[in-house]
Amino acid sequence: MTVKKPEGNKKWKKAAIVTVLAGTLMSALSGIKDSAAETAAVSFKQMNPSLAILCALGAAAVISGIIAGLCKKEKANKVIFYILSFIILAKTILVEVLRIVKYFNG
Repeated sequence: MTVKKPEGNKKWKKAAIVTVLAGTLMSALSGIKDSAAETAAVSFKQMNPSLAILCALGAAAVISGIIAGLCKKEKANKVIFYILSFIILAKTILVEVLRIVKYFNG
């Protein structure tokens, strides 16, 4: 008879790295969508507050991803995973709110 250990230990390092890669892909696709749209939700031609916030959050995500790749402690990688999840959520909410505002303002 074999007893299996419950899957209590997650691989937080892998989860954090996958999250930063997925967030980067989402940001790239969002930027492509905005650059191809008639009226972009976020203007990439000049620095504005919303673009500055998105850039700062993106930089924080990349730095967190690099730290996750180098860090060997699972607890730290778990925290980084949650930080990355929050960053992706914040960026998504910001871009979608800008798109809604742009839609209703014409």
